[in-house]
Amino acid sequence: MERPNRRRINPCPISQQIPLPLDVPRAHEAQTQQVLTIATGQVWSTMSPTTQSQVRQALLRVVREAIYDGRE
Repeated sequence: MERPNRRRINPCPISQQIPLPLDVPRAHEAQTQQVLTIATGQVWSTMSPTTQSQVRQALLRVVREAIYDGRE
């Protein structure tokens, strides 16, 4: 006996969205925190050639999508 064709229900995907509200520091707390700054060249030089290539490809994809969206 054949079973009727049943549709499988996939579970809901896990949300990648950051939960809101964000825990934003108050003005007086923000002044006491030190900010670490790193030059772009320093970050780039620590990446492997493979990672640099992946970053270039991702940036190129973003630029192409922005140009494509701008034409519509």
